[in-house]
Amino acid sequence: MCSVVVPIVLAVAQAGLGIMQASAQEQAAREQVRFANQQAEQQFQFDQLQTDAARTAELQRESQREEEIRRNTELAQITRANEIAAINTRFRQEQEASSQKQQEQGRRSLEAAGKIRAQGRIGNNVDLLLADVKRQQATFDYWDGRNLAFIGNELQARKDVAQGNFANRVANQSPYQKKMILDPLEPMKRSMPSSAPYRLAAFGSVLSAASSGVNMYAGGANADGTNFFK
Repeated sequence: MCSVVVPIVLAVAQAGLGIMQASAQEQAAREQVRFANQQAEQQFQFDQLQTDAARTAELQRESQREEEIRRNTELAQITRANEIAAINTRFRQEQEASSQKQQEQGRRSLEAAGKIRAQGRIGNNVDLLLADVKRQQATFDYWDGRNLAFIGNELQARKDVAQGNFANRVANQSPYQKKMILDPLEPMKRSMPSSAPYRLAAFGSVLSAASSGVNMYAGGANADGTNFFK
């Protein structure tokens, strides 16, 4: 009886061990794939966070540059307005000074003409003297007006320069060029291993154990002088 039981027990134990080993190998392979996929997913999430942070930083840089351009443009406008206001004030001062000079020269001309007439003389000499007074007044008015015109042209040129400086300050401000930040590639996750190879291995272990049990039983029977096949 023992010659039958022992081979069966050993065959069952061998088959069970083979099945356990196959199951353990399958579980280990699955755990390895699961761990690798988890690591890949964690790395992807980390890369995505870095991408979002980089995009936020780019938006902040763009916003800061836009604010800087806005402030610089306002300062340039204020500078231009102040320069043009100063030029206009200068021109009004020149006009006032010219008007005062013309009034003073006119007063002097009237006084000179009055003195000539007060002498009570008549004739060509008086007419010549009065004509000379008028000529001097006209000459003064001409040169004073021409001088004022030159000053006006010069001040207008300064206005043009102020306008050009303003345009240059605004045009030379380039907006921030945002960097293109691509999304990270999604991980290529590995598929779980098929159970078929491990089931075949377990089945092979069962067959091997059964074969070993039969061989052991046959060997034991032959040793006792008993023919197993009869």
